[in-house]
Amino acid sequence: MMRRYISILLVLIHACIALAQTSEPVEGTVSYKSSQNVYVKFENTAAIREGDTLFIRRGEDLIPALEVKHISSISVMGILLDDVSLEVSDVVLYTPKGHQLRPDEPASNPTTEAVLPAPIEVPMVPVAEEDVPQETLFKERIRGRLSVSMYQHSYGSSSPNVQRMRYIFSLQANHIKNSRISAETYVSYRHQFEDWSPDNGDRSKALRVYSLALKYDITDRTSIALGRKVNTNIANIGAVDGLQAEHAFGKVTLGAFAGSRPDYRDYGFNKDLMQYGGFIGFRSSTKHGAIQNSVAIVEQRNNHTTDRRFAYIQHSSALSKSLSLFASAEFDLYSMVDSLAENKIHFTSTYISLSYRPSRKFNFSGSYDARNNVIYYETYRNFIDNLLEQEMRQGLRFRGTYRMVKYVTLGASVGYRFQKEQGSNSMNMNYYITHSRVPLIKASMMASAILLRNDYLHGAVYGVRISRDIVKQKVYGEVEYRMAEYQYGNSELTLHQDIFGAQVSWRIRKKLTLSVDYEGVFADKPNNRVHVNLVQRF
Repeated sequence: MMRRYISILLVLIHACIALAQTSEPVEGTVSYKSSQNVYVKFENTAAIREGDTLFIRRGEDLIPALEVKHISSISVMGILLDDVSLEVSDVVLYTPKGHQLRPDEPASNPTTEAVLPAPIEVPMVPVAEEDVPQETLFKERIRGRLSVSMYQHSYGSSSPNVQRMRYIFSLQANHIKNSRISAETYVSYRHQFEDWSPDNGDRSKALRVYSLALKYDITDRTSIALGRKVNTNIANIGAVDGLQAEHAFGKVTLGAFAGSRPDYRDYGFNKDLMQYGGFIGFRSSTKHGAIQNSVAIVEQRNNHTTDRRFAYIQHSSALSKSLSLFASAEFDLYSMVDSLAENKIHFTSTYISLSYRPSRKFNFSGSYDARNNVIYYETYRNFIDNLLEQEMRQGLRFRGTYRMVKYVTLGASVGYRFQKEQGSNSMNMNYYITHSRVPLIKASMMASAILLRNDYLHGAVYGVRISRDIVKQKVYGEVEYRMAEYQYGNSELTLHQDIFGAQVSWRIRKKLTLSVDYEGVFADKPNNRVHVNLVQRF
């Protein structure tokens, strides 16, 4: 049996190497902006790491614009660097140079030195690690955030108001005091307003630990980590509660892990959900961009019985100068049929994305998504947002953007989804136009229209959003209006909602920000939501 799995792994490794090609800088688009954070959407984020720098293009130069703080599969959240302004729909670039230029180590002349020249090959004398000053190998870098939020949801006279407090503490401490030890954590706690008891009386469900780990660098190429941590090489399996080890040599990284997986009901610790596995990753950079391949084999157990045994493969590269590819897949290696174990390969998750950019003005992409739905343990999404996310996620999807003139961009996407469980199909279409610098009001404006159609729901959502700095670099404001109309099944009754939203963010100090968000949904049962958030970064 072991020989069989080793053979499968070798075949996958060979496939990864065969797929590896040169790639070019990856382009993303600003999808949302608050006073302290900017969200950028990419076709994939496999090559991007926390702490990397994203750029904007000014003529022939690349200007550092964002420092990446958090990463998901198709988007990143970052903080603006000094003297840079971004608006919704602006184009942002990722390039391997982002690994070399850090926000805390700026170039003396960003407009020229941000585009780093290719390294000059000169004879190098090998230096033993003990001969290199420790502060050179392991430089301290500590970033964190503490936020206090108040959330109020008013349902009118039909239901009592809901008031909650939420506290978040996140910390990324790399090489504490220039040592080999690093730490990371992301923890949140919620409780009813004016009552420190948890919402449902269960304190373990109110406290959510998304990340809590220590890492020790044995050398600059070998490390071990203990605690709850998401490994970017195998991010698809989520967090691992336990021990992880990695060793890099050349362009190859080998890793292994053993521990448990978080409880799917409340994200708590569950010792009965054991898991272990290993992975191999290939990562390289060329003058065009980064290439990333990884393969993993994982076994997950439930009460000491094999629950799932699967392999995961991920690849990103460029097929040509204007065409890039990202693909990932999972397939089970074990299943139970009529109480008998079978070791057959069954594909369970697939995602393929192609991005084509023939010119700076036009961008086109297509994707096939057969992944499982995402579980949100915490979310402030309303009904419409949840509906749109669910209906527009799986299936075939095609997107295109066209920059008509300097500040105006047109965009459209069409998605088709087949739902095997319900035996039904769904179609969705999204159209939008943005103007990043509207004359006279000096604001960014976006108008959009989303159309949904399936066997149980027909609907449309139309919206417009305007945002701008009220006081430059200090106070930011945004207003939004959406009109939603939808019908369930064969009902002739049309449900109508008017949704108003507004946000004001005040940058009190360089790292202290206060924001107030309001959203009102006006229908048969109107409701209002207010979210106040105070954030201190350090």
